[in-house]
Amino acid sequence: MRVRAPVRDGQLVASRDHVDPIAAVHDGTAQLPATLAGRSGVVPTFTVHARMTALPGRRDELADRGRDAARACGSGLLGYGISGDRGDPTTLLVTATWTDKATHDRVTTSEPVRAASTKLQPLLAAPPDGCYGDIIHQGRGAH
Repeated sequence: MRVRAPVRDGQLVASRDHVDPIAAVHDGTAQLPATLAGRSGVVPTFTVHARMTALPGRRDELADRGRDAARACGSGLLGYGISGDRGDPTTLLVTATWTDKATHDRVTTSEPVRAASTKLQPLLAAPPDGCYGDIIHQGRGAH
């Protein structure tokens, strides 16, 4: 995920407007609804995992349109990743982390997201497939 943050003299400058949503989930400072608090120290979040197959030679364009659709989501989408399948030059693997399913359902049916998502369709060789999940464990690797 690319987060646009203020930079001065080549250094990231802290700003109240800049929040790294993935870090916020990991360190527990994410601004989540009160109904999501607790449960054994786990921050419950909703995930979407998808596999998309692009038309030959169109995978990068599909990834760019997927990024545009994610950017249209606004609040509720905590983070997303779009990866190329190493074994198939036409396949993208997408993971999106949301505050909850209700927010996902509301945001993904909004006009801006629907408009961005329609730009994906002509680039797809087949309908996307995937699944929904609930995060049970999350953490960071050693730095």
